[in-house]
Order: sequence, then structure tokens, then C-alpha cells
Amino acid sequence: MSLNGETKRKAYQTAYRAEHKAEIAARNKTYRAEHKAEIAARNKTYRAEHKAEIAAWNKTYYNNNPAPYINRVRARKQRLSMMPSYTEQEWQLVRERTPNCVGCGVLLSTVKVHRDHIVPLSKGGSNTIENLQPLCVTCNLSKGDKDMAEWMAERRVVRVSKRGMTEEAKA
Repeated sequence: MSLNGETKRKAYQTAYRAEHKAEIAARNKTYRAEHKAEIAARNKTYRAEHKAEIAAWNKTYYNNNPAPYINRVRARKQRLSMMPSYTEQEWQLVRERTPNCVGCGVLLSTVKVHRDHIVPLSKGGSNTIENLQPLCVTCNLSKGDKDMAEWMAERRVVRVSKRGMTEEAKA
């Protein structure tokens, strides 16, 4: 085939693919669903036969694009640091020693209880028993990712304003 003929063929193929994009995608999706096992076997074989090349490509890619790799490592470290470093018995002991919600004072045996981080994980708090306290659902959900002091100060302002005091009286 001449160079001119090959150029025309490529232009035709490009135009055809652009015009029939949805049909081609549907056909490919159907094929992949019907031949899932064959495709998996083919991919497994390819990866086994080209292990060194794939490793070299990955190394080059990670060296040229470190952000996704760094983010994945950072996320893994965060997940691992969030794993509890306390036992269920320790938590039950804290629950027994704290019969009322620290936020509103409701009796915890009458409501659903959440494990609240005094200093939130998002603000550098740890997932240790010393950083946990039992709160009722309402208090914990309203607290969000605020630390305890910040949340309590915010609640005092809200309570004062609900009593109808003026701005000067709040200060």
C-alpha cells in the first residue's frame, strides 16, 4: 500500500471511530464481559513473560511522576496510623468510667454512643485510648473535626445566642 493510501486509511479509521464511538464502546464492553476469563489469562501470561520490562516501565513512570506514588504511600501510612492502638476492654473501661456524654450530659446507656477523638485525627490526634471519649451521636456529629475546646466554645456561643442575649453580653 502506498504512503498516500495508508494516510487515507488512517484518516478514514480515525473519522469512523469518532463517529461510532458509543457503538464501539458497547461492543468492546460486551466482548470483555463475554471473554473475561480469557482476557485475564492473556494478561497474566503477558505480565509473567514481560516482568522485567514492566518493572522497568513502572520504575521510570514513578521516577517521572512521583506525586501519585507519594500520595498512595502517604494514604497507607495514615490508614496504618489510624488503626486502633487500644483494646475493646480498654474502651469498655472508659465507657464504664464515663456514664454521661461529655458534651451534653445525657446518660449514655439511653442513647447510641460514638467513639470520639478529643483531638481529631485530621488535626494530628492519635488513635489511642487517651485521645478517645464517649459522646452521644448528636454531640459527636455536631462536633465534626473540631477539637473539644473549640467545639465547647462554639456551643457556649450558640447557647448564649439562643437565650436572646445581645452581642455585648456574649463577650
